[in-house]
Amino acid sequence: MRSAAVSSKPARTLNRTQHGLKVEQVMSKIKITLVAFGLFFALFVFAPGASYAQATKPASDVNVVNTPTVKLAPDASLTVGNTAANPVPVRDTDNPARQPLQESLDSSNPNRTSFQVPLGKRLVIEYVSAVSSMPAGQKLLLVKLQTDVSVNQNPTGILHFFTPTPTGRDTTGRDIFVVSQPTRLYAEPGSTVVLGVTATAGAPVVVSVVGHLVDVE
Repeated sequence: MRSAAVSSKPARTLNRTQHGLKVEQVMSKIKITLVAFGLFFALFVFAPGASYAQATKPASDVNVVNTPTVKLAPDASLTVGNTAANPVPVRDTDNPARQPLQESLDSSNPNRTSFQVPLGKRLVIEYVSAVSSMPAGQKLLLVKLQTDVSVNQNPTGILHFFTPTPTGRDTTGRDIFVVSQPTRLYAEPGSTVVLGVTATAGAPVVVSVVGHLVDVE
């Protein structure tokens, strides 16, 4: 009976050793699994940030070698940071000097009592002058210009009146009347500007019309 009891102790010790090895193997597998999961989680979480950091570059100057057309949204704004030493060139597209207009009309010539405004342009009349030499004692009473303006998209003729001023009598005994008037009149594209005069006697009246054209979209 003693010998049987003695022989059972090594068996129990061996079983415990094998059990410990199995536990260590299981724990090792668990550790490997946890490490692998941790690496996968780290790559999943931090990889996008890392790639974004690599894609982001420090700000640098941009050299434009051509003349591209840049379109802005209707509500967008643009700030230009040029200095006074290097200003941005600008141009007033409606500058009167870009499309000046001067017309001469003559009341005694049927072919020169009117002129037509070019298509696609609006005429802005800024100055009207006139001169007439009337028989002694006769008077030039009015100089008139008729222009067409758009009212509810319908052309409407408007009369504008200019008062002549007598300046004296010339060497031939005729009375001189002059108009010299700054103004602001408009005439629609394709319309006709027409001259009219009122006098107590028939005599030529020469009228000059000065202004500029504006592009109409």
